Amino acid sequence: MQQQDNDTSDQPRGVSELPTGLATVTAWLKRGAHLDPDAPAVQDGTRCLTHSEFDALSDRVADDLRLQGVRPGDRVGLCIDRSVALIAGLVGILKCGAAYVPLDPTYPRDRLEVMLHDAALSLTLVGRDHHGWVAATGATTRVWDEIGAALDNEMAPTDDVLAGAGAIDPESAAFIVFTSGSTGRPKGVEMPHRAIANLLEWQLARRSFRPAARVLQYSSISFDVSLQDIASTLASGGHLFMVPDDQRRDARQLLHQLDDLRIQRL
Repeated sequence: MQQQDNDTSDQPRGVSELPTGLATVTAWLKRGAHLDPDAPAVQDGTRCLTHSEFDALSDRVADDLRLQGVRPGDRVGLCIDRSVALIAGLVGILKCGAAYVPLDPTYPRDRLEVMLHDAALSLTLVGRDHHGWVAATGATTRVWDEIGAALDNEMAPTDDVLAGAGAIDPESAAFIVFTSGSTGRPKGVEMPHRAIANLLEWQLARRSFRPAARVLQYSSISFDVSLQDIASTLASGGHLFMVPDDQRRDARQLLHQLDDLRIQRL
């Protein structure tokens, strides 16, 4: 009779089950995109993309950013409402070798303006509803709707642009998040690819981690754990759900969403 494994402790699955040498967030994301390309990857209230569709969209966002002059090592602001577009923008910034600087639209305007000023952004990827105030700060912007139009026109990047699509340095910054500023002016903190890649390898190896899970992306994009939510889900072939802020902040609505969407991790 076969012995049943009843060990439910949170011990590693074994590194043999995971690839080795993945030292960047983008390498883990690419791994996840190929696990089950036709499985759902990212969904909001109006749109659901499979892993292959999302991988292609974020690739083309990266190409568009390169066309705008973004180069590896640059910092790109991200100010888009919670949606498929937000996640595609975030991953597209990573794929072009830049660091994303999250600008949660629900944050106080004066705090966001401090962050915009201090981050020395080369470009800010912004939703149409937020373009006015971001542009008023003097920031260079790229509106998501304009990227969508370029994608609809089957934009083809030039050879010069593709030349900037080389390997990403694991020591380069993946994102910059700002402290709360409770003890003074908010300060930006850089997080390199290698540190997040190490965290992903550890998380995906735990017995308590459920691959290909249905995950609600809950935390603010300006909170560092949000990338752990996003990347661990996509890297393991999971299904990431984005809900609007009004539903995320209302406990009763959130409970209904968890039930209706059959969420397995929050």
